[in-house]
Amino acid sequence: EPEKAIAAFEHALAKSPNDAALASRIGTVLVTTHAYTKAIEYYSDAVTTDPSKASLRYELANLFYALKKYDRAVTEINQLTAAWLASEGGDKAAATSDMLEDIYLVTKSFALLAKILKAKNALPEALEALLRAQKNQAAALTRTRSEGGSDQQAAQRTVAADLCVELGSTHEANHDQDSALASYQEVPQT
Repeated sequence: EPEKAIAAFEHALAKSPNDAALASRIGTVLVTTHAYTKAIEYYSDAVTTDPSKASLRYELANLFYALKKYDRAVTEINQLTAAWLASEGGDKAAATSDMLEDIYLVTKSFALLAKILKAKNALPEALEALLRAQKNQAAALTRTRSEGGSDQQAAQRTVAADLCVELGSTHEANHDQDSALASYQEVPQT
């Protein structure tokens, strides 16, 4: 009963308005019930009210991508990545407990941007977005080597491997076989 679930989540969110995970659940329920317009309004209101909820902005961008509203998805991704780069100083690694999650969110955002650009047949721009995702993921790998456990390291290597494969595929689509081969050979061992 999605309507009851949404009402219960909204009631809980009223008691804990800064709970991004709870807000995410409401958006997810709206999307799964195909209430896309309401989900867009919900996510838009949530990120306007609290721009620090970057994960909700990513979900909104992903929803726009699924609905093939590419320009709106790109706008959300650009806002998310610009805010993160400004707050974290770009490549500097802040000493916060959520830093790895933030890096992963930005990596996913650049990867989503690449998917959008590929859908728009803008392969050079898609490659640039994937390279940014790869660079960002390298920061995550470095961080997990110094701070994370073996499970975290394996998960981050998997993300890095997926990016290498996506880069190789994009190079192939751009008819650059040498770069594709180089990207495939960069895949880290998982």
